Amino acid sequence: MTNTPCANPDAGAIRTGYLHDVVNDTKSRSFCGPTVVAAITGEPISRTRDCYRLVRHGADWTSWKRAPAIMGTQLWETEQVLRLFGYTGTWHNVLGQPTLAAYLEARTGVQRTHPCIVLVTGHYVAVAGWLFCDTFSKGQVVDADNAPGRRKRVQKAFVITRRITPVEHIPTKTPTLTPRGATRKLDQLFRKAIKAETGAARIRVTSDGDVHIQTSRYGSWEWIGGVETVEQSLLGPNTGYLNGDTAEAAAYRAAAANS
Repeated sequence: MTNTPCANPDAGAIRTGYLHDVVNDTKSRSFCGPTVVAAITGEPISRTRDCYRLVRHGADWTSWKRAPAIMGTQLWETEQVLRLFGYTGTWHNVLGQPTLAAYLEARTGVQRTHPCIVLVTGHYVAVAGWLFCDTFSKGQVVDADNAPGRRKRVQKAFVITRRITPVEHIPTKTPTLTPRGATRKLDQLFRKAIKAETGAARIRVTSDGDVHIQTSRYGSWEWIGGVETVEQSLLGPNTGYLNGDTAEAAAYRAAAANS
């Protein structure tokens, strides 16, 4: 199965001073790489993540039992994802590593008008003219004067300078249907594994797909990641936030493998 690409403007046409509100059509929080790519291209997060998976793992990832999580991303991966969606550009080192606020004021030429991915202290943000979007703006386009993190230091910027023909197909994974009873049991094992791994007293999974834990009855809730990220930690021991080495985690892996 493949996702259908969105309408493609004429190759070479760059829409200056414009970003898209991010459409997160998944059940988990999006990290900064997919978020800024979605803000520039208008692609939904599901398809953006699939494109990262294609770049990172090749087309065969769709035959895996579960889709690999997309969390931290590399500069070269993000550039390649943009190219597959039909956007090319160049990286520019920013001398002196000014604050984001100072960088926005001092920009000249295409950096002032064209869509850019700006790397600030290990985090991606999208900027186009005086519009801004990132994970801290919750994927919403805001005025750059009101951008969160304006005191962060800018390291480099990738400026979109040209449109090219995008790839026709991005491989995606067809969801498998699980019987309702089996799904409920798997969810129970998932929660037990998280409790065993973290010592949590309570688990909360939000409608947005975020997992929170409470280590004591009157303690505050702590976000530990999206469902996809937490699940990946449990399925692959010692690969993420959770070690996945408890008996409860092993029971969850065994049930997931047979689901």
